[in-house]
Amino acid sequence: MRNLATTERRHVQDLYESFGWELADEYGHILEAFKRLLTEPKILDKYQIPEDIKRALLKNIEMRLTPQPVKVRTDFEVTCFSYAGIDAIKGALTAGMNCGTEINPITCRLIAPPLYVMTCNTLDQDFGIQLLQGALDKVKVGFPSLPSLQLRLDSCPTLLQKFPKPLFAAHMLMQWVA
Repeated sequence: MRNLATTERRHVQDLYESFGWELADEYGHILEAFKRLLTEPKILDKYQIPEDIKRALLKNIEMRLTPQPVKVRTDFEVTCFSYAGIDAIKGALTAGMNCGTEINPITCRLIAPPLYVMTCNTLDQDFGIQLLQGALDKVKVGFPSLPSLQLRLDSCPTLLQKFPKPLFAAHMLMQWVA
């Protein structure tokens, strides 16, 4: 609000009195209202705000509250002891990667046999976790004709940026040991 007031040469108090306090009351906090304005700019229509202020406010919100992409990761082991084991694992992992979307693709990497890592870059953490969980379910199903295809989950889908890199390495080591 302060930035809006200085760029539009208005008083901060006037902006809060015209719409700021009401938005804060309605959504619990002004920041929550601003986040909602990213997807629903029509919220401002019920307030008596000049068009230039509306445009400047929406531009400022879009610039400052742009969501940052996050990486969701899961570690798992896949084994298959049948004659067609490599092809079965490859097919199951491909089926899991096909669960990704164009905007949120899923990648799968081999760390060391039989350990694999599946990752997804997304703007919505919960959606990314659900997407990886669905991909893991597809890998678990694998090929029904090959009952020897097994999946062991080492870590559930988690947000990668939750830990700083050294702490994440220690966390993954503890997951591996446990």
